[in-house]
Amino acid sequence: MTQNEIYKKVKEHSKFKELVKKRGAFVKRLSLLIFIFYFIFILAIAFYPKVLGVTVGGSLITVGIVLGIFIIVLSFLVVGIYTKKANFEFDTLVAQIKQDIRLDV
Repeated sequence: MTQNEIYKKVKEHSKFKELVKKRGAFVKRLSLLIFIFYFIFILAIAFYPKVLGVTVGGSLITVGIVLGIFIIVLSFLVVGIYTKKANFEFDTLVAQIKQDIRLDV
């Protein structure tokens, strides 16, 4: 079986279509989440810089620093969430697709 035939079988496989649909929707939701928080942060910098400059608890740390760290931590959490879902759900679908294609060969 040639590479093109294998590629065509994978592309037409129902589980591959399911994988592409699920992964695409999941990535869009996670990306939108990060985009919204980052965009709000940028808008806050543009329109409320004095609020972001307020110190927290009388220390040298400001609200802006706390929010910036929050966005960084949120980004790591989103990567972790994606990785967990990819390792358990998406990789399972990929393994099933590979197994089905091997059986057809």
